[in-house]
Amino acid sequence: MHLDLTISDYNISGEPLPENVADLILQNHIVPMQEVINKMPVAVAVSKKSGFRSWLWEKQKNRSGNSQHCFGHQEDGSFNSTAKGAADYTCDDFAHQVEVFAELIAKETEYTRICIYPNKLFIHADFKHPKKNECQIFYDHSDGNSWQYQKTISK
Repeated sequence: MHLDLTISDYNISGEPLPENVADLILQNHIVPMQEVINKMPVAVAVSKKSGFRSWLWEKQKNRSGNSQHCFGHQEDGSFNSTAKGAADYTCDDFAHQVEVFAELIAKETEYTRICIYPNKLFIHADFKHPKKNECQIFYDHSDGNSWQYQKTISK
C-alpha cells in the first residue's frame, strides 16, 4: 500500500518520537487518512506538522499539557495507554474543499471529533468523543478555543 503521509509529517518538534507514538501515528492517523487523500480532488497535508506534541513542548508554549495532541504523554514521561492522539489537516483550496474534506475525514477514519478552523485553514481531528460510531463536527471562527457544535455524522 502506498502512503502519502509519513510519521515525520506529524512531528511538530522534529525531535525523536517515542516508538509507541510512531505506532499510533501510523495506525490511527496515516493509514486511515490515506482513504481521504485518495478521494480528495486536491492535495492534503498535515497542517504545520501538527500531530504529536510532547507534554513538555506543550508547557513550553504556555499550553495546558492536556491536549489530545500529546497522545496521552504525561508530565512524568509515562503515557496513557488508551490515548490515540490528534492531528491537524489542511488541503489545497481549503475554503472551497473544507465541507467535502471534513465529511470524508468523518466517514473514512475513526476520528470521533473534528473542529474546522476556517480562518486558520485547517481541520483538527481527534478521538475524544466517546461514541465510536459517530463523529461530532465543530467550527471555531475565532483565533482561540471557541468551538461551536454544528452536527454529528453517523459512520
